[in-house]
Amino acid sequence: MNDPNTILPSPAYDNRVTVIAKARPASASRRSNYPYYKEYYALQLKPAIDTQIQSKSTIIFRYSVYCEGPEKISPTSLYNKINQCIRFLCDFLDNDGKYEQWRKETDIFRSPERGGVIIEYIPEIRGVKTPEMKADSIDTIEEKPYPKWKRKIDDYLEGDDITPLVLTKLALSKEETETLEKELGELKGIEYSIEESIVKIVKI
Repeated sequence: MNDPNTILPSPAYDNRVTVIAKARPASASRRSNYPYYKEYYALQLKPAIDTQIQSKSTIIFRYSVYCEGPEKISPTSLYNKINQCIRFLCDFLDNDGKYEQWRKETDIFRSPERGGVIIEYIPEIRGVKTPEMKADSIDTIEEKPYPKWKRKIDDYLEGDDITPLVLTKLALSKEETETLEKELGELKGIEYSIEESIVKIVKI
């Protein structure tokens, strides 16, 4: 069994490694940030996914391992790293299509309640019956509501839009502004300004 707490190297080790690989997915904007879209990182994740495919088990990348201590990265960076690894794996290391099929059958989501980023098969494939989905139940899919302003920032950073993002009429707490400052500070190719009531991000 591959331990998800060890399959991704620490940020300090990442900084010592130089890998020549495709910098971003073919459909991605040149201004988007894909620092982990590389074969090196994808191969770190591959054994755990292979194990999950065989056992239908759940993988948890714990915040206590990756997001705490002197070499910590933010929860958002951890989530992006995992997704970029998976995207490279499906784009370049999937000769028989099994990883693309696996991606269609699994959910990848952040769960503060469970302490990390989760990869698990959808309930029906795990043998768990779920109620028929109706329109009025869609908002209950996530375990915890994700702030709309945060989702807009994530979508902007991952998308192709180069128009400056300006979010106004916010009411961010001190903790939220500090966390966002750290997360954006880890990215290249952007400039930003963060206040309690307004956030501005520009791709450069």
